[in-house]
Amino acid sequence: MCKPRTSRGILPRMEPFDALAQRVQYGALDAVIEGARGHDLSRRDARGRTLLHHAASGANDAACRWLLAQGVDADARDDRRRSAADLVSRGDPSCDPEDVSAWRSLRGTLEAAERAARAAVAVEGFPAELSTDGVREWVLRRFGSLAKQGGGRRTIRCVAAVRDGEGWRFEGSVRSEYAGANPAHDPPWEQEEAVALSLDAAGWASLP
Repeated sequence: MCKPRTSRGILPRMEPFDALAQRVQYGALDAVIEGARGHDLSRRDARGRTLLHHAASGANDAACRWLLAQGVDADARDDRRRSAADLVSRGDPSCDPEDVSAWRSLRGTLEAAERAARAAVAVEGFPAELSTDGVREWVLRRFGSLAKQGGGRRTIRCVAAVRDGEGWRFEGSVRSEYAGANPAHDPPWEQEEAVALSLDAAGWASLP
């Protein structure tokens, strides 16, 4: 079956986040907005998936666009290192061509948002051993919500990195800069927050 369908039977009792995840997969936009009230839109489930992952897996174009407009991280990766764009169905020969076209359009939208999210956050000052795509992704995963909230430019800067057994410990900062669209109603601002992070031997060994 190409198009996912919700069950017509009685749904099992679910935690609020699980219920919202199902809404963003298959629900109408007004139901998504209503269900999202009071929720942390950046929260992840047990598989590391965000609400945007769930919306993308259900090919719910309206929910995906609404979540992006709320500022969720389009570059967030689940536990299998997949972004929301990776979860949009690519279809097969038995699928309706209109569905495949819609999925391609949604995937293109998510991929563009993903690129923009990555460009908006710089990771600087790490020693050569830590200047890899795997470490960058890990740092963004740990500081993603802090580093990507509210638009603007973010810089995650390493000030000091030292070996800690077979792993690493670093100290640094997350600097946020926002130019502002209108000085009267949307003024510029900037802030900086100190951060510390440890990458143990198991974590280091698991990096790509």
